[in-house]
Amino acid sequence: MKKISVFLILLLAAVLTLSGCDQEQYTEEEEKQVTEKGTEMMQAWLSENVPDAELEKCEAFIDRVIGGRYYLTDYASGTFRQNEETIIFAINTVTGTVYLHQREKELEEAASAYLYETMGITPEHPSFSCHVMAPAKDGGSTTKTFHDSFDFGLPAGIEDIDAFVRDPASRPQIQVMTDFKVPDDIDLFAWDLAAIKKLGEECGMYYQTLDMYNTDQEFSSLWTRETSAYQYGWLEKEGLRLRCVTRYRSETPDRKTNELVLSDRTFVPDTDLIFEKTENGFRYSFPNKEWDHGFYIYADEGSDFLKHDYLFFQDEEGQVGIKGKESEAMTWKKREDGSYVMVEAAHGTVPYFTEGGTFEHKN
Repeated sequence: MKKISVFLILLLAAVLTLSGCDQEQYTEEEEKQVTEKGTEMMQAWLSENVPDAELEKCEAFIDRVIGGRYYLTDYASGTFRQNEETIIFAINTVTGTVYLHQREKELEEAASAYLYETMGITPEHPSFSCHVMAPAKDGGSTTKTFHDSFDFGLPAGIEDIDAFVRDPASRPQIQVMTDFKVPDDIDLFAWDLAAIKKLGEECGMYYQTLDMYNTDQEFSSLWTRETSAYQYGWLEKEGLRLRCVTRYRSETPDRKTNELVLSDRTFVPDTDLIFEKTENGFRYSFPNKEWDHGFYIYADEGSDFLKHDYLFFQDEEGQVGIKGKESEAMTWKKREDGSYVMVEAAHGTVPYFTEGGTFEHKN
């Protein structure tokens, strides 16, 4: 009984921690002081720089971490009103730096143009978003926060955004999220973590995500700390065409040592994939467990495989050729080039087949 009671006490403590009990890492008096100081400093800034503005709200900015704790920062944030427009602001109560949520579109246009120019490419179908990284700790800060920086908009007083972006030595970093297509003659395996970091240093940017792709390759960088690159190709098997990963490279930090771990492997069809016809369909498996990539299935006009829809059974875990209980109905969808791709019958999505499985005629 005593062992059970101890277990229940530990369980309750864990639940209270996760549910948010005692999450605030500051006192009400400390929060009040930041609010009062921020209000005073912001009112003084408005009087000097925007005398016709009216301060509407100002309060201490709390760093709220989902599922974690609440931290008091050096910032106060709120709104002021000028010429019928409400403007969101933040002010660093240690340094006095003011940030304004204005002209975000101009910032994105200037930053994306600078990035792509620095990379020496002309992107196709680009998606781009960014923000100036307001440092969580600056000057004489003693604040403890979860995050390293915040998105508070542009530092106040910037007239020429393009000049601001193109002078990285005199501004904070800009955090970027972008993905885009590049011409097929660009080898995306030429990019790696070292190249991404060098690019970031050159243009003063920090990449939350930087994704590039062309017809046969993909490259992705996450948080400027890990990368992955894929090469895709075609493989003929039993009269079917498989669109599969033929090479994969990754750079990831080891969770324990934080040292960079490089993995670069090329797919060897003869040893890495078993693909064979069966009496009423076909089956496949990946005997090399180090290769965890799969393929899409295509067939050409006139193929015998197009005569049937299929039920797909995933292999039981660890038992090659042993069908699992769950099945998914598969059919064929004609493409613009006249070929067919295997899709899920229920909603027409193109499945990516990994691990191992069996296809049996449905009709």
